[in-house]
Amino acid sequence: MRKIILLSLFILICISGFAQNIRIEESKVKESDDQVFVSFIVVADKIKSNERLTLIPTLYNGDKSQTLTPIIIVGYNRAISDKRHNAVQGIRTKHNQRIPYALSVPYQSWMADVSLRVDRKIESCCTEQMLVSQAVAQNRPIRYDVTLPKIEVMQEELSPLKKLDAETPFLAPMTEYKIVKENFDVMRAEGALIIHFRQGKKIIDPTFEENGKSLTQIINVLDLIAKDPATSIGKIVLAGASSPEGTAKLNDFLAEQRIQVLRDFLNSKTTLSLSQIESVNIGEDWTGLRKMVEQSNMQYKNEVLDIIDYVPVMKGREKQLMDLKQGGPYNYMKEHFFPKLRSAGYIRVFYESKPDAAFERSNEAIELYNNKEYRDALIRLEEVKSTAATENIRGVCHMMLGEYDKAGAALNKAVELGNTEATESLRQLEKLKAVQR
Repeated sequence: MRKIILLSLFILICISGFAQNIRIEESKVKESDDQVFVSFIVVADKIKSNERLTLIPTLYNGDKSQTLTPIIIVGYNRAISDKRHNAVQGIRTKHNQRIPYALSVPYQSWMADVSLRVDRKIESCCTEQMLVSQAVAQNRPIRYDVTLPKIEVMQEELSPLKKLDAETPFLAPMTEYKIVKENFDVMRAEGALIIHFRQGKKIIDPTFEENGKSLTQIINVLDLIAKDPATSIGKIVLAGASSPEGTAKLNDFLAEQRIQVLRDFLNSKTTLSLSQIESVNIGEDWTGLRKMVEQSNMQYKNEVLDIIDYVPVMKGREKQLMDLKQGGPYNYMKEHFFPKLRSAGYIRVFYESKPDAAFERSNEAIELYNNKEYRDALIRLEEVKSTAATENIRGVCHMMLGEYDKAGAALNKAVELGNTEATESLRQLEKLKAVQR
């Protein structure tokens, strides 16, 4: 019994001594192209003649593991025996011999954060013993899949003029000019500014109807255009009209005179060239009158509409209206409709805007980023001033290109400028950097 105990103790001492003569250096565990690459160097001493040492690298994460191809180190006699029996040939080592090891295996999802150990088994002529495993790499992150949100294109910050455009029907960008110029009904229906004139007069009276309010509006618009370096007046369309009362010739003349008065007023408020003002002489505004009648509840409405629709002006349209029902409908229109038609002032202002190159480039960069064209996105951002949004885009593009120092600098700047999304991007950047270590 004593001999058996002494023999076991001797074996443990031998095994323990050998275990101290094995060390693993320069370990690397990396992932690329769906392959996990494992490499390290085993530094070993010469082992006893009849011994075989098996080193078994093992990747693991929790209860998942994968055993890799082992390294076998043998002594002199064991090498001869293995060859005689056609066994797997091992490596005969010398003092401090360095044995390189490199292997790749297909990546599996559980390997995103993985550990590597080396299990060790020592065999002699009559014993076999598993040694304590050696930890080589602990919780090594080898892959991190970045989750990037889609960035929405930026909305242009509206200037005071464009804000007014959204609220003021008579103001519009130059792109709408042709439609309005070619269709006066569109111009009037879509909210042209109106200046009213007293019957037979061509003087602008701020106290008449809502002229005071309208004049203030037009002055405000011209002032905003003058102050905005990115905008200028494209066209001002003036449509002069008169009510149907009186002779057509006189009404045409009056409408033209009212246009000129309004033109003089605008020129007194801003410098305009002749090409910037378009004049339309409507003369007698029968179209406007017909719409008012149609939308009213006046007596003899259908009879009035029939006369307007089927009796030409030169064939006595106004005279028939005056004679209809002893002049009752005509007097009603004269009181309720004609004053609203005595205007020279269907006014529409069209402005031109210089494109915001920086804004357009920023949105082009966002589109390229969303299409994963990160290098082209960075090129678009070269001439764009630094903002919280642009620094975030710049940082993420550098991150996806593997330019981590530039990414960190841009994302930290984005955080300083108030971009909350950049904080999450920084967290992902640290994960990526850890994978590369």
